[in-house]
Amino acid sequence: MKILKISAPFISSPLNYIHNISISSGILPSHLKYSLFKTGNKNNMANYRINLFITFIFKGAAEGHIYKTVLTHINNLNILVTEQFGCRSSSTEKASYNLICEILKDSNNKRIVGGIFFRLRKNFTCLTTEFFGIIEKAYNLIKLYLNYRQQRVMFKDEFSNNNNNNMCSNWGIVKHGVPQGSIMGQVLFFIYINDLPKVTIHKNLSDNPKTILFADDTSVIVNNSNFTDFEEVIIMVLKNMNEMFSSHSLSLNFGKTHFMKFITKIALVM
Repeated sequence: MKILKISAPFISSPLNYIHNISISSGILPSHLKYSLFKTGNKNNMANYRINLFITFIFKGAAEGHIYKTVLTHINNLNILVTEQFGCRSSSTEKASYNLICEILKDSNNKRIVGGIFFRLRKNFTCLTTEFFGIIEKAYNLIKLYLNYRQQRVMFKDEFSNNNNNNMCSNWGIVKHGVPQGSIMGQVLFFIYINDLPKVTIHKNLSDNPKTILFADDTSVIVNNSNFTDFEEVIIMVLKNMNEMFSSHSLSLNFGKTHFMKFITKIALVM
């Protein structure tokens, strides 16, 4: 970052030119898109992310401009479901408030209440191109932003100081995901999982589970007056959610996905 700040007076003009050409033509230079190692054990392939040089080059005014334009578009058309609290003002407080209100309301009605809290594994690496009403040059620019990124694997000889002994694979195309650290990645992911609340709705249920989304964190509050029916709804939600995630090439992080039953003090005494 220090190098970028020092060189800013010299590179700002050509970068501005690249940004303007990209937006006006709907084309993103392919040479800006290469994957990097993130953190952890370098021998573990899972630790290599789509965290690209594009994050530094494209994250400034160009990505900010596209992000605001796309966000205005989906807000004007009310594309995002009301259950999604990401990308909204006071989103954290509103998501927490709605979650607590649902639990308290059902508890006060003396119903059995439980919550399933889903956590996805590497969700931003699974996104594909699917947008609502974004067409022509704008669509092409975002598609190129997501597609045709390059990644390769390097095997380093730990017993030699000669870099010539290192072995590298050929560059391969990354077919899924968004650049981590980008602001565009979040709103595109919101669009990608926008239909998620529908999978908890069942026509035979008088009181369907309530879904609350905050970015990639999904909470489902289940309530019922009968314990057997309550268990069946829990199983139904787990099954449907898992099928939905699988169909979108998303995988659950079972180590961070939890179920919790909520019990009032009165129920404990009884």
